Amino acid sequence: MATGSRSVDALKPRVAVRVGLPGQVGVIEVQNKMVTVKGATAGAIMMEWNVHESSQGSAGLWDTHFRVGGAAGTDLTAKDCPKLSGKTETPYFQSSPQAPAPFKPGAFPNDPEFHNCTKTSKSYAMAWALCIIDSSAVHILSAGLYSFFNRYDQLCLNSGRHDCQDKIFYTEQSYDV
Repeated sequence: MATGSRSVDALKPRVAVRVGLPGQVGVIEVQNKMVTVKGATAGAIMMEWNVHESSQGSAGLWDTHFRVGGAAGTDLTAKDCPKLSGKTETPYFQSSPQAPAPFKPGAFPNDPEFHNCTKTSKSYAMAWALCIIDSSAVHILSAGLYSFFNRYDQLCLNSGRHDCQDKIFYTEQSYDV
């Protein structure tokens, strides 16, 4: 559980669980774990994964969950936090403000900068559910990535265009995804 003063500052992020060091190759299995935070933890990087598998399937997570708030003991229950969607879907209020607002990119390694957005796009600069950078052999099973709203409105869905968001899954310099 990440908590305390070292996890508070979003401009000075800290890793809670570091798996290996950059460039390491080996065997690591993480199973049946819950990674979570307690209290104000805007600077918490819940996990940094650095290990590349030495053979197929030799490095991975199984039945491991990441939870930010919503549970007893986290000091992040409904009474402690402002209401906001917590699923892997774009916040209903976006694209106003456009992502990355209200945050400034660059505080965390590989923060997306939305540099490919056009000024006229109303559905590009929005939160992404999944971002894979400089990676290979990534397998995602049973993921749900949703975008049902644009500025609290479902016209983008109900109009038949289904264009609520230009991008929800982002890959860069990656292969075998």
